[in-house]
Amino acid sequence: LRDKLLNKGDKLITVEKQGLLIGKRGKKYIVLKNDQVTLLGDTVVLLGTLDEYLDIDQSKVPPQVATVQVYTTTIPVGLMLLHKYTFSQLLKITKVQYTKVPFKNGIRIEPNEYKIVFSDFVYIFDKTDRVNTLLFAGLAGIKELKGMPVKNVDNLHGLINVGSLISIDKSIITEVKNIFNLFLDPMTINTLTLMEEPTVMEGLLFRAMELLLTDYSPLATDLLYQEIMGDKRIAGLVYKQIAMGIRNYENKKSTSRAKITVNPYETLQIIVSDSSTVLVDDLNPIALLKQTEDVTYTGFGGRNKDTLTRESRKVHPNDIGTISEAVKDSTEVGVSAYMSADPLLDGTTGLIISNDDELTKANIFSPTTLLFPYNDLDD
Repeated sequence: LRDKLLNKGDKLITVEKQGLLIGKRGKKYIVLKNDQVTLLGDTVVLLGTLDEYLDIDQSKVPPQVATVQVYTTTIPVGLMLLHKYTFSQLLKITKVQYTKVPFKNGIRIEPNEYKIVFSDFVYIFDKTDRVNTLLFAGLAGIKELKGMPVKNVDNLHGLINVGSLISIDKSIITEVKNIFNLFLDPMTINTLTLMEEPTVMEGLLFRAMELLLTDYSPLATDLLYQEIMGDKRIAGLVYKQIAMGIRNYENKKSTSRAKITVNPYETLQIIVSDSSTVLVDDLNPIALLKQTEDVTYTGFGGRNKDTLTRESRKVHPNDIGTISEAVKDSTEVGVSAYMSADPLLDGTTGLIISNDDELTKANIFSPTTLLFPYNDLDD
């Protein structure tokens, strides 16, 4: 829809380097970046925050909250982090500015403030601290905390104590524990290290809230934000089966017969039946080369090609240099393709390097095309 706002000859990817395109005044674009609305033109005009631009009464706007979906239950990130930190530790780690006052009925707060009410103390926070609001406003929304003293969340049983207060099922609490212990496998931790991102679950939650502060997000088809998986998928599959065994054990360990069980035949069956698995063609060296260069969105852990819409099949500018001209002329068009002879991969990691530098023919074309005589004369 944003494409329809563009002036003739302009590209969305160029305009949105300055912010998310949200409107237009004449031929000038209105963009949103870091909650600031800006009018682009010969001179850039700041139009204020999004609330000011839309003339929204801030006192009537509920604070934004970051949540995590666990099974069918939505849990505020602030509550989830009480599994790893005490309430006092969260206040210290985030360096949030707050006011702590003894509890009494009818405490008045300013329009730009919100409060977490316990039975003995009230904590007052500022909405304009956006990242910390995403964290603490989730606790402010739990009205049942009014019947609990703050000491009940000032220990590492805070999640359990609050969970029992608001009737969160025990299986949800157990799954939160599993998420912290099992969500990151060694390969993912290595990838996160290369990306200079946090390598523990709690760190990723804090990082995710920082990323929520901007309204910009890359297209789902942008290779710079993807990883091409090779044989690591096999190790990932084995890890998932082990993790499932541990999850089942955690849910049943209250019984004396509980044990960790991993079915090796089920793991092998998934590998054999995976739609992206084919027999090695070692009789034809070119066919063997093409098999190693074949990339797809489908397969175990991937997507169903029937759900991939036109937008999901489009070629992204950042594909150039990694994905070659060789694409499948079938229902898998835009779903499966072949890498170029010298793809812009960051070593053996599967991460993609930007194609800003000048590209060679080997970066652009597939080996099949490069080996084809007079391919530039083919009509």
